[in-house]
Amino acid sequence: MKENPSVVSCVASSVASFFFLAVLACMPALPAHADVKLTAEQFTNFQKIAPGTVVQGVTAGVYDFSDKESPNSTIIATVSTANALIAGDDGQTLVASPYGKDVLSVANGNNITLKAGNSGTTMIGGSGPDTIIGGAGDDKIAGAGGADTIYGNGGDDTVVYDQQAVSIDGGLGIDTLVVTPGVEVDLKNTENQVPANSTIVTGFERVSIAQPQ
Repeated sequence: MKENPSVVSCVASSVASFFFLAVLACMPALPAHADVKLTAEQFTNFQKIAPGTVVQGVTAGVYDFSDKESPNSTIIATVSTANALIAGDDGQTLVASPYGKDVLSVANGNNITLKAGNSGTTMIGGSGPDTIIGGAGDDKIAGAGGADTIYGNGGDDTVVYDQQAVSIDGGLGIDTLVVTPGVEVDLKNTENQVPANSTIVTGFERVSIAQPQ
């Protein structure tokens, strides 16, 4: 079999103890793996990631799926510092590091799942239907359109109201619902705190009026 010079050159320049990762870094597509560990730099080398692959990000940085073909894949940040995880294809799951103040966002794709860590995660959905799940920290959440399901979970969360969402639940803690001027909120209503709209809003203790941009 004829050797690919570019692959041989790339592997040869890599440290031997990281041979497996070096080989992967020379490929334009990451084959299916139940669990693979990559640095942010290695992650950028791939144009395609096989469906169902679970990637553990082992260095701080940006893990951007928006320029990759990678449906139903997962990225888990493992470094407790500021990371940026960006979804870019259908069915992806982004998981923040347990103790870092990560930013999770959706550039493209539908049915994306965003999961916060425990130290306060910023999560911004996309135009499609997303599932956004807070953690134990004080999270900042914006569905940004689409038929989203949002659950703040623990912590004192701040959630931007979106009338396209299916449901918005502040969860535990002293949570704040951010609304635009004119939206009527009834915090005493246990069934729906914004009763004039079909979005089911529950679990909020405070209201904040968004300032015009």
